[in-house]
Amino acid sequence: MSKLEKNHFRLDNVQLPDTYRNVLSSGFTVVENMLSDISSVLKESARDIHGTNLLQVQKVQNNVLKMYNAINHIRKELNLERDNKELGSIILSRASKIWEVLCDLKTERLKGYGSTPTGLSSYLNPRIDELLNILDQILEDTKTLSRERVIQPKQKNNPQ
Repeated sequence: MSKLEKNHFRLDNVQLPDTYRNVLSSGFTVVENMLSDISSVLKESARDIHGTNLLQVQKVQNNVLKMYNAINHIRKELNLERDNKELGSIILSRASKIWEVLCDLKTERLKGYGSTPTGLSSYLNPRIDELLNILDQILEDTKTLSRERVIQPKQKNNPQ
């Protein structure tokens, strides 16, 4: 039983609007897909790792599984669908994650990795801005798709 399950708060009287259901469902799907990617990399790497490092890989795999199970628990408690069928919601949730990653790639955010190499800012930042502008256009174009229903591609294998 996880810490969250021990400190369980029931949401029996809370009514989630569809907008909340959509964003939560889509966001958890993004996280599950990332967890699946991590799990796949760990499984591939585990073939060539031995000893203490293999134990660490197994610990990470166990924690990935714990996260996946915790998300499933949240989905169940909040009665969230596994796959959102509104195209606009799907694109919006994926685009918000892309936006976060792109912003973190700007050189002023990379200073935690050491001093910025000369010329990198003038090269990289305008290109990141261009990508963000294209992403803004994707979001603008998505507004007309907000209620379109789609069949999502099959979900990646879960990390179990």
